[in-house]
Amino acid sequence: MRASPPRHSLTRDGQVFTLKTMEVHFKPEVEAKIQRVAAGNRSTADDYVQRVVEQHFDHDSWFRQRVKKGLDQLDRGEFLTHEEVGQRLEKMFSS
Repeated sequence: MRASPPRHSLTRDGQVFTLKTMEVHFKPEVEAKIQRVAAGNRSTADDYVQRVVEQHFDHDSWFRQRVKKGLDQLDRGEFLTHEEVGQRLEKMFSS
């Protein structure tokens, strides 16, 4: 019995499918904010939204890496107790 290929695969037979156009609908008040901020940045709304989405993905990736690093440290037992954090803060602000 042969396994069938996944139904929702983005690649098939060596072809790569890419999204060419995407249309996003915003509520009128959100669209107005986008237009206002974009104009304030001397940018088009499309360019502004593109930058915001890219920044979101960059930040999301950075955040996930930092969380993973923290969880890995916890797994290794590398953490401070509540009391140790308090002592460090007290020392930092008393200097």
